[in-house]
Amino acid sequence: MKISVFDIPLLKDRVTQYLSPQDLSRCVLVSRSWFDWFTPPLWRTVDYANCKIISPEGLAALTRHQDFVQTILAFHKYLPCRPVSHKPPRNLQTLEHSPSWTTLDGDLTLLNLVKAMPTLKSLTLTLTLSNEEVHKRLIDTLFSLPRLHKFDLTCHYKTSSNTIQQVIRACSRFEYLRLSLGGMMPTGTCLDDCDNDPEQYNIAKRAMDQMPDTQIRELSICLSHAKQEPILLIPLLERCPLLTKLDLEWLRDRRTLGWVAEVLERQSFSQLKHVRLGALEDHGAKDEEIAGLINALRLVRSNLMVRSCSDNSDHDHVSMKGGLETFEVEAILPFEKHSVQSLIRCHAATLTVLDLMSLRQLKCQLFVDLMGSLPKLRTVMAPVWLGHTQDTDPSAFETPWMCVGIKDLELGLQLTGAASDHQAGSGSLTDQYIRYMFTQIGRLTELEEWKLVSWTELINVGVGYLDLLAGLKRLKCLDLRRCPNNRLDVKEAEWMLEHWTSLIQLFLYRGRKRSARYIDMPHHHVKETLLSKRPWMRIE
Repeated sequence: MKISVFDIPLLKDRVTQYLSPQDLSRCVLVSRSWFDWFTPPLWRTVDYANCKIISPEGLAALTRHQDFVQTILAFHKYLPCRPVSHKPPRNLQTLEHSPSWTTLDGDLTLLNLVKAMPTLKSLTLTLTLSNEEVHKRLIDTLFSLPRLHKFDLTCHYKTSSNTIQQVIRACSRFEYLRLSLGGMMPTGTCLDDCDNDPEQYNIAKRAMDQMPDTQIRELSICLSHAKQEPILLIPLLERCPLLTKLDLEWLRDRRTLGWVAEVLERQSFSQLKHVRLGALEDHGAKDEEIAGLINALRLVRSNLMVRSCSDNSDHDHVSMKGGLETFEVEAILPFEKHSVQSLIRCHAATLTVLDLMSLRQLKCQLFVDLMGSLPKLRTVMAPVWLGHTQDTDPSAFETPWMCVGIKDLELGLQLTGAASDHQAGSGSLTDQYIRYMFTQIGRLTELEEWKLVSWTELINVGVGYLDLLAGLKRLKCLDLRRCPNNRLDVKEAEWMLEHWTSLIQLFLYRGRKRSARYIDMPHHHVKETLLSKRPWMRIE
């Protein structure tokens, strides 16, 4: 009997991972053999996110193929139309239930179903924990899932300190924990929160202080109230010795930055490599406070007193064994000179991913300092503020980027109002800024993906700076979807074919408002030119 490559499970899995659900849907219709081959991967993940109505036929199909189902996304759309007799899939490993609002009956029904899914490894839920019955049912459910190692919980309403503490204790054996607890007050509910009842505050604090170390490796947290951060977040952090990733999703008290820094300084988090800073509800935070946290994230092996032979003076010698690999900022924070210097001083030898895109504005001088001092960077996302009003050292234009191994770049180039009408080649300060940027980008010979964000015409032959990018021989993907004023013509397409020999994806701006020249030169001319030479290209 002739054996197909799809009869070998390992090879079939390697092939089907590149097929979309639409591809798999077509494959099962080819023949009986193809139906047998492709039905399991087709039903491996069921995503109801884009479903407005789930038909009876769809429910029946899920029942027929439930043994293949390992992941269900947007379970909240399936739950209301689920027949009572339907049992959960026997091999379900991942469940995501994230409704925009919740009800008591819905929460209890959901938790009863989840408890009957012993094979779950990853669970994402949105609940209202202000109800004691829901809270107790959740704790009971978490203890009943022996394989669960990843738990993501969202609650839009305020949650009491005692409830949060009990959830944390129930999750102490998990490797991944995300708690996103909102600050809205449920109608008609009196919470035993620390700001209402000092005794409940003390009970929660004592319980956290007595909790043993956890197995948590990835922690993302946002608590309901500022007073909960010192009694819940800080003790929890102290009990995560295996932590590899920390996401401070939302801090309601800026003093928590300092408390977190103290824990990082006091304890050894030798495996912590990835940090994400979210929003601060207290807008009074300063650059020095962010810098203090970045300093505390360094990994120190020893502090030795050594005597200098030249001046017979004592100096503290700090021997570094490593630092962060990933640093992300997901909010508008005061990230200025002190923070940049701390990042360079403490993490230059290890940092490979830097995401500052949410800052909105990063001064050119600070960006140049980072790019000239972080040689290990492979992924960079940053919004750079260009304009002649900035106090920029003229020598910045002579600073070469040290991170020439970058593979993924997302760059926002924002001009001040006075500089937005500049002309390429004019020699103005703004022109010098942009020419410097594109010259350095042209040196990134390992660059594979580039997303550009700008309202200025930049990627053009002659009137732009495209000629400076001829060295990007490995560029595979160029994303211009957020460049509304960049008007590509046939000559740009021909230039790309000649110089960017690896380009296979091009994403173009598709907004409603377009200039007259843009309308005169529709995208189909560019597409025709590119596809005539590279018919395999993806152009959108």
